Amino acid sequence: RLRLQTVYTPICIAKALKNPTEIKGMRQAHIKDAVALCELFTWLEKEVPKGNITELDASDKAAEFR
Repeated sequence: RLRLQTVYTPICIAKALKNPTEIKGMRQAHIKDAVALCELFTWLEKEVPKGNITELDASDKAAEFR
């Protein structure tokens, strides 16, 4: 069985380390995205029973909420 070993370079390690500003931004982005998903799921719960929603409609609505 072949196993590949990942080589972590100093640049790779430096990019992986986040400062407080980057961490705060990531948290805010995750919260914003979670709110958008909740809005999408609520919209889907209302619209899907009507039977006229396509995957493309849902994708467009997700982009709108985000």
